[in-house]
Amino acid sequence: AKPKRYVNGLYELRMAWRKYNAEEEAAFHNDPRNEDKPYKEKKLPEAFICSGERDALCVRSLGYWPLWFNSETYNVDEKEMREIMKYVETLYNIPDIDSTGIRRGTLLALQYIDVHTIWLPQKYMSGFTDMRGHGFKDFRDWMEAKDHQGPKAFRQLLNMATPAKFWIESTNKRTGKTDYH
Repeated sequence: AKPKRYVNGLYELRMAWRKYNAEEEAAFHNDPRNEDKPYKEKKLPEAFICSGERDALCVRSLGYWPLWFNSETYNVDEKEMREIMKYVETLYNIPDIDSTGIRRGTLLALQYIDVHTIWLPQKYMSGFTDMRGHGFKDFRDWMEAKDHQGPKAFRQLLNMATPAKFWIESTNKRTGKTDYH
């Protein structure tokens, strides 16, 4: 039976994090300058919330760690988000660009304001249809449209991804006052 609350790809992300830290810790302790210093665990650079397994396969084919849920309308809870963020520096969400995807992508962005949302280019994708005549709407479709530019075009999408948190907090070392930019 399929559990109601399950994050596909989380097990693989956890194992990748453990392997990464085991390698980093071994390298840390092999350096004589780190003798008697404790190793501090590091996070993987990024992971991606995908709207389904098709999108997840495409993200994985580019060498990144995908996560996906039992449905597009799944509500990620705080405990799940804390566990995901334990393993990665930046979490990206790639919602579909149909009405449900836009609504759910916006809700996730506003609930977890540090998650970076990758909005697929609607105008560009509106010029494509699949074999059944349906318009392109998800990451897998985008990959098909950009097949000759895959990794380079994906990096451009990552550069345009933004979190809902549009400000940066900093503490003035001299006064101790928190500033917002």
